[in-house]
Amino acid sequence: MKSTIAAFAVAGLMMVAGAQAQVFNSLATFQAAIGNDAGAYTETFTGGAGGTSSQSFSGGTPLMGYTITGPAAGGVYREGTFIGNNNPNSIFTVTFTSGNVFAVGGNFFITNFSDAFVANASVTLTYNDGTTTTFTPTDANAFNGYVSALPITALVMSAPVGAGRFNKIDNLIVSSIPTPGAAAVLALAGLVVGRRRRA
Repeated sequence: MKSTIAAFAVAGLMMVAGAQAQVFNSLATFQAAIGNDAGAYTETFTGGAGGTSSQSFSGGTPLMGYTITGPAAGGVYREGTFIGNNNPNSIFTVTFTSGNVFAVGGNFFITNFSDAFVANASVTLTYNDGTTTTFTPTDANAFNGYVSALPITALVMSAPVGAGRFNKIDNLIVSSIPTPGAAAVLALAGLVVGRRRRA
């Protein structure tokens, strides 16, 4: 009986997570989805004018932090208002360690060596839950966001296709308010733990 309850609960977790995960290409609808999250954090990557390179970049707040890393050789590069790879044609990884991030959004785009936006260059984002979205930004302000029912721990921006191209991120939004689906997931998880402790 205990294993049956646990199995149904796990199945419920999977169903809720799948039903609530959603990709957005509009900032307004993304913001509506996360609601009035007073703890939401937006990183504009100001500073570093003239080109600042480092192995990684950490930001956010003490309760909702993240680290962005580029390739081992080169790391990341900031140029005033965005962050990107310091080496062309390489992946870009954002890691969230707080365990309470349920929504991520921002401007994800591709540039050339001179930091000029590259038109018709597709961007592929992959999240830790296996969700992958591919889109073609119309400009550097094009928005893409993701709301999950499970905590988001990692986001990988795939290596861009085409010689001499660089991944860039700007206006990164991180939200910690669970969606209704996330709340259901947490409730089901608590049910499983409670049943096991009483058994």
